Amino acid sequence: MIFYADDDLDDLDFFTEAASMLGRKVKTFTLGDDLIDQLKNPPPKAAIIFLDINMPKKSGLQILKEIRSAELWNKLPIVMLSTAKEQAMIESSKGSGANLFITKSANFEKFTQNLKRALDTNFSSHPNPQQFYFA
Repeated sequence: MIFYADDDLDDLDFFTEAASMLGRKVKTFTLGDDLIDQLKNPPPKAAIIFLDINMPKKSGLQILKEIRSAELWNKLPIVMLSTAKEQAMIESSKGSGANLFITKSANFEKFTQNLKRALDTNFSSHPNPQQFYFA
């Protein structure tokens, strides 16, 4: 099960539709704290987490750090999503423990392709650092 937190309802729908095209189920959250609560109280259990960076109350980076600080979840693959492409944000995500960083694309086909690429990543073999970011 994919967990995805994003405060933008259109982005949640876009993501869910792309994941559905790939045969994946998604549990969505509009607040990162709600995602944390679900992690604490499964089912469902997350196989991978996608976090929007810019969210109210707690940013995706704050949620990322909270997940990484919990021994129970610190091995969960986490992919950061953002419309921004600033190198500092990408590096901050990497330094905080994200496994991948994807720039959100308004092109559905491109976004679905990037989502598939993320979902096909073998996180147990530690993805190549050059493959951390893709747009």
